[in-house]
Amino acid sequence: MTPEPFVLALLLLALGAYALLGGADFGAGVWEFQLGTRPAPADRRLIARAIGPVWEVNHIWLLFLLILLFTCYPPAFERLCRELYLPLLLALAGIVARGAGFVFRSYGPRDLGSRTLWTAVFAFASTTTPFFLGASLGAVASFELGVDDARPAWTHPLAIYSGFLGVAICAFLAAVFLVREARRGGDSELEESWRQRALVSGAWAGAAAGIGLLFVRGAAPELAERLYQHGELWIGLSISSGLATMVALALRRPTLASATAAGAVLGVLFGVAHALYPQILPPTMDLASARAEDVVLWTVVWGVACGLVILLPSLWLLFRLFKSDAPPNP
Repeated sequence: MTPEPFVLALLLLALGAYALLGGADFGAGVWEFQLGTRPAPADRRLIARAIGPVWEVNHIWLLFLLILLFTCYPPAFERLCRELYLPLLLALAGIVARGAGFVFRSYGPRDLGSRTLWTAVFAFASTTTPFFLGASLGAVASFELGVDDARPAWTHPLAIYSGFLGVAICAFLAAVFLVREARRGGDSELEESWRQRALVSGAWAGAAAGIGLLFVRGAAPELAERLYQHGELWIGLSISSGLATMVALALRRPTLASATAAGAVLGVLFGVAHALYPQILPPTMDLASARAEDVVLWTVVWGVACGLVILLPSLWLLFRLFKSDAPPNP
């Protein structure tokens, strides 16, 4: 038995967790553009209550992903940092800026000018960060990474599309999760307003994903061929989960909608990952050529397994305290 399947499972766990938790985090900031057109103190209190206690935890998954990649596939990590240094640097700057915007808006000066400034920083950084992260993933999936030095892979049409799709997915996830958060807080008016936003953003995200199935044929034919040959199950999961989310929202079942929305997003991510396998940075680098020695991989697997014994109960307790369905005590 080789350690590589366990390492790949950990990478997918980190990627999926960050897409869901970090994505919803970013999406809350994306909605600030819409909230900024009118007074919305109740909506902003809901967002602060939803992401305030757990937003630092959400981004731990990105660090986990980067450390796994650096340790287990160092040549791939080096190539990513070299080829995608600009979008990754901008994404990192966005993560820092949105954190600063959120904190200074909440605890800084209370005058209108300061609050407007930090709200704008929070909203802008929350939108650009998932765009650049999505563009980086799209660059990897485009089969253009390292092929043409004259044109960076993250400017490939598929990468640009992936950036916009990432923003749409984040807005959708945030709206769906905030419906559940409003239900938990017992505010039916807020629940209904976010339910409407979730339905609209779900329609837009679904349309963008559907267009992508056609767009990828021309933009990245090799990815399209692999996706249609090996990713049918994941595509089906994503489509069915997306439709189930819309039905659950229509029936006012926010907990079910949150679960199916997660399935829709994971179907997209895991479908692309399955299509790229066994390559890690196509077309020039596969998993076998990029992996570290077995002793390193086994050390990582056992180290993470021991760490998860502590981490998972801690995460369960954190989300149980702040995200249970019971309304918070007055």
